[in-house]
Amino acid sequence: MEEARLTAYQQEASDREEVRQACEQPFDLPEIALLKSKIPPLTRPPSIDQLSDRTAPSTRQKAAVKALDSLLEHCRIKQGWLENRYSSATYPAYVASSERTRTLLSQLGNGTITFGQYNTGRQEIMSLYEQEGTELEQQVAMVREQWAARDAERRASEAAWAEWAERRPICKRERGKLWCRADRLAPWQRDVSMQWRH
Repeated sequence: MEEARLTAYQQEASDREEVRQACEQPFDLPEIALLKSKIPPLTRPPSIDQLSDRTAPSTRQKAAVKALDSLLEHCRIKQGWLENRYSSATYPAYVASSERTRTLLSQLGNGTITFGQYNTGRQEIMSLYEQEGTELEQQVAMVREQWAARDAERRASEAAWAEWAERRPICKRERGKLWCRADRLAPWQRDVSMQWRH
């Protein structure tokens, strides 16, 4: 059991590392190099300098941002898979976060926002993702508690039914009278009978 848990932990760590690399590799490509000091990979928070950068992207930087959006597609797919596999409750929050980030990147590529606004927006998106993820996890926990309560209620009902089934009244009409008896059967005694009474 412990070995299986360790293997699962190692697999998750390996998957997370592979996704991190997929999200950071585009920033090592020559066509994206001029953005490296301006925006961080999706896996890292922006620096103070990046947050306070008031410059708008140049024509070359706009082209690089648009290229980056395409290059990050593989990263987004892998991040979605990772989220769905290991944190399926928060997957909807990830999808919303990913869409918001793409919109923000598009605004940067169009030159309608500065690098600092992009980086600040990314931080806000990540904070919102964490908040929404926490809310989703709480909702899932509440649903699980409700299921557990219903399951306990069902088991109690089944136990009561079994108890009743073991102590059932049996009646028959003979000579104009209703004759009844209460069978009290232990689970291993199905043929114990009691006196008929009217």
